Amino acid sequence: MTLRTPAMMLVIATVTACGGKLVDERPFTVASDKVTLAWETTVPEGEASLWLDYKLETGSEHDITQGRTDAVYHMQGLLSVTSSGNPAYDGPLYLRSDGPPTTALTSTVTIGSTKTCSAKGCSISGRVRTLNLDTLAAGSPIVISAALPLEGDQIRIESLGMQLRAK
Repeated sequence: MTLRTPAMMLVIATVTACGGKLVDERPFTVASDKVTLAWETTVPEGEASLWLDYKLETGSEHDITQGRTDAVYHMQGLLSVTSSGNPAYDGPLYLRSDGPPTTALTSTVTIGSTKTCSAKGCSISGRVRTLNLDTLAAGSPIVISAALPLEGDQIRIESLGMQLRAK
């Protein structure tokens, strides 16, 4: 079987263009009832951005009119990004079904997402853009720290990582 259809090539190109190429990544560390990240790196060439790579177990909600089950969750933590000693972002970090991960974005970009839902809940995974770093100069040192609760109302983090990507 050959997968050389123009439609398939378009899908692959779109996924790569949305996230850019992976430059570096770090997993969050589980400590007691939190997941935390402390990471020092440099801003890559190109349009840099931070992405959350996640795997979650969540609550679910059944839409009777549509006949589908959707994931429902909301969790809040903190994200701090400093470049050369100057704050680039210091604010909330969300894992939520109804909006972007930070208030610094106006839209949510998610790629590679999978979802399996039942009446008991959902298992979801994917990658979501967390923060654009395009205002920071390439080669600048950055310090990234983040913390989220391990569990919340209708959500449990199975795995969480931060990715640095550039176009």
